[in-house]
This record gives sequence, structure tokens and C-alpha cells, in this order.
Amino acid sequence: MRPIVILTVFLLTSFLAAQRKYPDPYKFEFKKIADDIYLAYRPNPLKALVEGNSTIIINDRDVVVFDATGSPRGAGQIVDKIKELTEKPVRYLINSHGHGDHTLGNQVFVKAFPGCEIIAREETRKYMSAPEGSTGKNRGIAYVYEFQTEAGIEKRIKYLQDEIEKVKQEAKPGYQAILDNLTEYLEQDLALRRKEYLSVEVTPPTFTFENQLTLHRGDREIQLLYLGKGDTPGDVWLYLPRKKMLCSPDAFVHPIPYGFSRNPLEWLETLKGVREMDFDMIIPGHGEIQYDKAYLSLVIALLETIQDQVKEAVQKGMSLEATEAFVKVDHLQHKFTQNDPVKTYYFEGYSKSPVIQRTYNELTKSE
Repeated sequence: MRPIVILTVFLLTSFLAAQRKYPDPYKFEFKKIADDIYLAYRPNPLKALVEGNSTIIINDRDVVVFDATGSPRGAGQIVDKIKELTEKPVRYLINSHGHGDHTLGNQVFVKAFPGCEIIAREETRKYMSAPEGSTGKNRGIAYVYEFQTEAGIEKRIKYLQDEIEKVKQEAKPGYQAILDNLTEYLEQDLALRRKEYLSVEVTPPTFTFENQLTLHRGDREIQLLYLGKGDTPGDVWLYLPRKKMLCSPDAFVHPIPYGFSRNPLEWLETLKGVREMDFDMIIPGHGEIQYDKAYLSLVIALLETIQDQVKEAVQKGMSLEATEAFVKVDHLQHKFTQNDPVKTYYFEGYSKSPVIQRTYNELTKSE
């Protein structure tokens, strides 16, 4: 079947049936986590269509929001919740980094709250300002424009179909749960994502800073911190010293780390520095709130273990393929996955493999 026919059938037939079968991937839930502080989160962070957490901080005269989610649809729910909670306007929206699942809701906040400033590091503004057609390291947010094209959606349909066939052929224990996860994305979520992207107006930050910016909102101090490269060079952390609460970019996510940093060696050092901070609660870029440093230490241990073995492999002159076979993390993998097949699938694809590849690339200065 020709790709264009696949696309038409997918958008007009499968999608309508799937809407009755699967939950809305853009449906957010809300949780009060402290006085005048709320978390907006998407249940099941391991759905293939990922959505970042968003933290709402209601101050004396205004509201500060950390991350805008990845769609106008998601951001609209957060705006509606804020208006339900308070008549105060959103004065500042913080982008923890530039990735679309944290920034593509920006436009909704700006339209709902005239005068709202979007704060981020300059690296995030550059990332989000990449023009349509940009490629390679400078591609930035340009993938959103690609997703708006028929060729772009056809490419992703083909990738998912191939991945589903691969999972079927490997037929590892519990593979049906993985198939269900991927099939849901193919049959419904991909079309919903494209629909959202077609309505997106990429809205870059309006105010940038370098290393630290402190907002004084009444008697509340809100620290915005650059602690080193993590998931991206633009990573921003939000710290409330009185609450001992820390909000993270995707340098720290739960329950499976994202291993796609182009600077994995510095990422490890950044997380070690974070662990030394004084906090009782950390809200990850995705997933559940952590009330101690145990999971953070587990992520650090994973990065240390992989990097030590990759360094050894590079010293021995191994190829990337040989290095991937050489590195063993079974003793840590179980702590992340508990042998759950979906968690295992994403651990191997989102954590282990990309951390090995990116570490190897950084050590050998290859791409």
C-alpha cells in the first residue's frame, strides 16, 4: 500500500475507531503538592506520546508556571485550572529546556495572559528559533514543522509499523504489552499529535538568563538555576528554598531516564551536584514526584556504570557495536524495570542504548 494511502486510511478510519478505545494522551490530572502549589501531570508517563510535567506556583499577586507541556490542548487544561484556582494572572512561564513536550503550549499562556514573559536560557531560545528545514545539531524545534507535513507523518507511521513488526518477531516475554503500547500510539496518538502540531505556533522565550535568576514574588523566593549541561545545554532547574522543593528539566525523569544527552559526561556531574542540594521534594521532568534522593542516586549509578565501561571499551579500541555488547548493567536494570516488559523496552531504547552511544561518541569525538 502506498504511503499516502496509508496516511489517509490512518487519519480517517483508524483514528475515529481508536478514539473510542484509548484514553486521551493529552488529558492532564492535577495534584496539590504544597500551599498554593499544584502539579499538572499526565498519568502513565511511558505512553509513547510523552508529555512533560507542569508546576503551578500561585503567589501574592501573580502565578509562575514551570513548563508549558507539549501541546495547545494540554496547556489549555492548565490555563483553565489556573483560572479555576485564582484570578491572578500568569506573570512568568519558565521553559526548563527547548524540547517540544515542554514548550509547545507556550502560545496558549501568552494568549490567555497578556504580558506573560517566557523565561529560559539563551540556548533554549536558539533551539526554539531554528527555522523550518534546519538539520543536524542545529535542527532544534524544526522537527515540529516536519511533523506538519504528509511526508513527516508518513515517516513516523513507517517507523512504528517497522518497530511493531520487530517486537513481534523477537517475541520476548511480555511482548504483547509492548505491542499494545506501540499500537495505541500508531492507531490514535500519532494522529492526535499531528493535529496538535498543525495548530502550534512555536513561541520562543522572551527573556533569557545565563546562570541564575531569582524571582521575588511577595515573600516567596523562586530561584532559576543553570547547574550544568544535562538533557540539553539549556537546562533550567527551579528551586524554592523555603519549601525545599526542586523542579527538574529532563535531565531527571521517572521511571526511566532519558539517555539522549549530547553531553553525557557533564550530565553525570550535573546530577551529582544536584544531589548535594538541600531539597525534600524533586519534581522530575516526567513521572512521579520523588520525596528523597534514592532514585536520583540510582540514575547517577547507572550513568557512572555505563560511562566507566564505555571508557574501558574505548581504551581497548572497540567499535561502537562491540562496546554496546560489552557494557553490562543487568544489576541496575532490574531496579528501574522490576522486569516489567514495557519498562524494559523503554529502558533499553531510552536509557541504556542511547547513553552508551552518546558516551562513546563524546569520548571518540564521533557522531
